[in-house]
Amino acid sequence: MSGNQQVLDLLSTIEKLKNNLLSHQSVVTNNTDLLKKQDTEIRYMRERLKRLNWHLRESRDLCQRKSDRAKNHEEACSKRDQNLNETINKCNTRIADLDREKQALILECMQGNEVFEELHRMVNTAEAGDGAQCADNEAILRFLAAGEKISGR
Repeated sequence: MSGNQQVLDLLSTIEKLKNNLLSHQSVVTNNTDLLKKQDTEIRYMRERLKRLNWHLRESRDLCQRKSDRAKNHEEACSKRDQNLNETINKCNTRIADLDREKQALILECMQGNEVFEELHRMVNTAEAGDGAQCADNEAILRFLAAGEKISGR
């Protein structure tokens, strides 16, 4: 019996090993299914990451373009403002120069000009409180209109 017993023991061991193998095959199948699901999820996540990176690049590029446009606009406005300020300053300087030239011409014309001297004398008299101020003002206006020399009152 010992030979039969050994065969039975071997058959029993084979049966146990077969059951263990089936159990392990089931675990391997489950693990394989889990790995496939994880691989699918990893592929999905990689694709999603690619899309997110693409959107991120697009957003950064858009922000950079907007920033560049704003900077260029600010520089252009600043440059225009500088040009306008320079032009205004040049005009103000030219106006001041023209005013000085005008005053010099007026003084030059007044010196030695009997008409202007008489007019100046009449204005000074009127400002001094002469009673005939209105009459003097009318005389000045007539004088300027007629272009005649006023002999005085």
